[in-house]
Amino acid sequence: MEHTFEITITAQDNLTWQGTLKTVQGVVPFRSEMELLMELSRMMGYANEVHPVFAASTTPKPE
Repeated sequence: MEHTFEITITAQDNLTWQGTLKTVQGVVPFRSEMELLMELSRMMGYANEVHPVFAASTTPKPE
């Protein structure tokens, strides 16, 4: 499935980005990179799971 997003950074305060995420569904404001990543994950259907890109870095290593 293909997703297209337009991200506009409008400010940089407290060492983080603020801006808007535009999709075909509408415009969503964000106040930090974490909010942006969480919204992107939600829109791509990964709301309650670890995105495959991050899975390798968050999987506990066996002892």
